[in-house]
Amino acid sequence: MFEFLFDVQRTIKSLLTTDINTYAASENWHVLLAMLPFGILFGMAHALTPGHSKIVLASYVVGSGLPPLRATLVSMALSATHITSAVLLAAITNTLHRCFSV
Repeated sequence: MFEFLFDVQRTIKSLLTTDINTYAASENWHVLLAMLPFGILFGMAHALTPGHSKIVLASYVVGSGLPPLRATLVSMALSATHITSAVLLAAITNTLHRCFSV
């Protein structure tokens, strides 16, 4: 199953490489918005691969006996912090790149 998920990510990445380079060169936000749905699909496939705290979260939920609504809220909080940290890292990296590439 992981190989399938990796293949999905590779396919989406290869389809978007030209668009990503176009956005990087022009900073045209319309190009970025057009890529957004594919980025979401990429992220969904990426989140199902190892290393995204799913086992830790599942262990916590089972061990603590959380009710389903609370478990859902905890998983949404984990997802939100993961996505926020990735977006902040990309924004900081992009800003630093602009500052130091003259």
